[in-house]
Amino acid sequence: MVRINEVAAKLGIPEQHLEPYGHYKAKVGLDYIETLKDRPDGHLILVTAISPTPAGEGKTTTALNLALALAECGRAKVLLGVGRGRRVYDKREAIKRREMEREADRAVRVRR
Repeated sequence: MVRINEVAAKLGIPEQHLEPYGHYKAKVGLDYIETLKDRPDGHLILVTAISPTPAGEGKTTTALNLALALAECGRAKVLLGVGRGRRVYDKREAIKRREMEREADRAVRVRR
């Protein structure tokens, strides 16, 4: 993981405009944001509410691949990854639970 002061330096944000919270996160002061008013706005791509494939590919896979492709062709200045992934055993448990619920639904339908 890269320290926040290195990320800020790479983006051209002076250290005096950072309010650090540990080594890996910080708030950027509003006074710095005011200095950016003369610059053109950037673009944001937000990946939300996508149904995962049976293989478990969902928002994270889509967002990461999109971000990597944009960075490779020079279209992205910052790639942010925000989220808390599930552990592998959590995914297996969720799949088992879903399969059990489907089987129970099928059993109820058959009885009717």
